[in-house]
Amino acid sequence: MKGCAWVLAAFLVLLVLPLRADDAAADGLRIKAAEIYHFVEYTTWPARVLPDPASPILIGLLGDDPLAEHLKALEGKKIGTHPILYRPCHTVEEARTCQVLVLYIPDDPRGGLRAALSGLDSLNVLTIGEGSGFAKAGGIIGFDEVDHQLRFIINAPAAERAGLKLSSQLLKLARPMPGGGP
Repeated sequence: MKGCAWVLAAFLVLLVLPLRADDAAADGLRIKAAEIYHFVEYTTWPARVLPDPASPILIGLLGDDPLAEHLKALEGKKIGTHPILYRPCHTVEEARTCQVLVLYIPDDPRGGLRAALSGLDSLNVLTIGEGSGFAKAGGIIGFDEVDHQLRFIINAPAAERAGLKLSSQLLKLARPMPGGGP
């Protein structure tokens, strides 16, 4: 009987471990979505991009990522008087109408990420992706994990090229970009 109890306890532990890992992953995605909301909150677009106080801020997602459901949950929230809308994008052309674009495109040797970013370079789009490689490729904000904590890197020259102003508070919280930016 003791042997059965031990096997049952081990089985229950194995059942719980994946749930905790899934919960941690879901928590990480919720945190990223909240961070994206705050990035938007501390970004200023040129007046022509959001000409009316009721103009929506469109957050797009290019690429396949589990973050989609958490970005969709931002719909209905507001940044000042601007409502947030979410839209999945299938092409860079679709993404050109977004004020914020979260990209999940692997940086492959053929330069898919760089090509996508260069297509948005002067369009007043806040680009957000994964890692310092994203920022080095020309993205504006790259999430980065350091010591099991979510951090972010800002490519200030890319923000400037996009005509966006990032608040000094946001810039102070960012990690320095390794090797500078493009």
